[in-house]
Amino acid sequence: MNLSEIKEIINLANDLNICKHSLFEEIGSENNNFEVEEYRFLTEKEALTECINMYECDEYILGCFNADFIEDYLPLSYDDIKILQESETGYSIIGKLILNSGKLSEFIKEYIRLDGYGHALHSYDGNYEEITLNNIEYIYFKS
Repeated sequence: MNLSEIKEIINLANDLNICKHSLFEEIGSENNNFEVEEYRFLTEKEALTECINMYECDEYILGCFNADFIEDYLPLSYDDIKILQESETGYSIIGKLILNSGKLSEFIKEYIRLDGYGHALHSYDGNYEEITLNNIEYIYFKS
């Protein structure tokens, strides 16, 4: 790490009010997914993997996306999706269809492109920041 990177890490730790030593240790180890106190740091690849893993375990939530978004990934019309979503088990059925379509990764990538990682990964406030530290691009947010 050069002097400007060290200053950037110190400034970030000060801005976030987190332990400088812990942040230096994690960044120096080139970890791709870590937490320092209340903040979570991930590379984009780790963030995408985590989002996919999270959503593939929850058929119901997958079925809750807007019908106009879902229709790009299923062979169902907007109206058919809306009818399913109004039924008692419709959200889970739609989620199963998305999982079985083989398009989950594409679905999640588009969701992140449109909404960002903040909403996909945490519910604190939906915000996230991006920063490059020690030549690694991180997404970070309050967890």
